[in-house]
Amino acid sequence: MKTLFLCLITFMSIAAFAQFSVGGRAGSFDASHVNWTFSISKQDNKFVLDAVASLESGWHIFSSEPGGDGSLTATQIEVDQLASLKTPVATKEGGNAIEKDMDGIGKVKYYENRATFKIVFSAPEDLVNFTGKIYFQVCNDIMCMAPTSKSFTVTLK
Repeated sequence: MKTLFLCLITFMSIAAFAQFSVGGRAGSFDASHVNWTFSISKQDNKFVLDAVASLESGWHIFSSEPGGDGSLTATQIEVDQLASLKTPVATKEGGNAIEKDMDGIGKVKYYENRATFKIVFSAPEDLVNFTGKIYFQVCNDIMCMAPTSKSFTVTLK
């Protein structure tokens, strides 16, 4: 009986540890599967903020308009300096978009490997430093990480 109990406890411990190893790294229940780089430039009297996501193999990030049933977290960029300016913002995205019909969710749009999110906006000429956050969610074919955000600071050169 003690042997059976010991085997059962051992099996449950291994199964619990395996739950945290999905995706290849123990304890990787976070957004570490994506690396972000941010830059800003000026084109035709407009500022262009680029946020580039480099994703680990097997992981994806949703579009700013992911579709589906409304349960998916869209990738969104907020620039702190724009809140007070109330200026129009144009959002663009690029990469190899995948559109897929997911059971129970509907048609969704996401990116694998690499995705670029751009916002184009007007701001006073004397602004050179910009701060903000990007909100996103990374998923693989088994699970999605909790939606999260990453802060950024960029300087116009």
